[in-house]
Amino acid sequence: MKYCDSCEVYIHPGYARCPLCHKDLGATEGDLPYPKVAKTSFEKKHLTKRMKGLVALTIFVMGICVLINLVLWAGVLWSLLVVAPALYAWLLVAGTLLSPWQKGVKVLMQVAGISAVLVAIEFISASHTWAHNYVIPFLIITGIIMEIYYTYENRRRWRENLVYVVAAIFIGFVPLALWLTGVITVWWPAVICAFMAVFTLIGMRLFAVKQLKHEMTKRFHV
Repeated sequence: MKYCDSCEVYIHPGYARCPLCHKDLGATEGDLPYPKVAKTSFEKKHLTKRMKGLVALTIFVMGICVLINLVLWAGVLWSLLVVAPALYAWLLVAGTLLSPWQKGVKVLMQVAGISAVLVAIEFISASHTWAHNYVIPFLIITGIIMEIYYTYENRRRWRENLVYVVAAIFIGFVPLALWLTGVITVWWPAVICAFMAVFTLIGMRLFAVKQLKHEMTKRFHV
């Protein structure tokens, strides 16, 4: 029997895809030309040691760059160009590519990580308007769209995905709040981002399944 991780049900071996979520089931252990071998504790321990070594090397390089930047201070915090991408690289690898977390969490982490890198680059660049005025609002819009897509793709776990969609909606209002406080000087990207958040919230209420409407009313009283 094949097993669908998304729906948590067993599927007849004759099906190549789950009839509920349409996810590709792949081959069962009996269909494989060789037995499935679990990763040994030695391999896991060796991988952990290598990861720890890379973490130590990353911290060492970042520390050296910050130290040189401060000792030979020339009025520019150029070490941010090393620290911010290095931290984002670890977020991408450990928190996204190798992480067993839900896709909704990974999307939120990527939006936050990329935004932080853009702010760091903008901070030391000649122009201090392009990232938070234009790029970050549209990055948040992309995050909202991806959360909607993953929720639709994995409808059997809509209760878990609901939290991530609502979190993305709240983040969608951040650019508008920053514009109202004067941090952002260009209004239209912030307004489009807020409109996308409102549109998503209304769409969830109008077109979602009855269970989703009931869950939203129960949790958020909307």
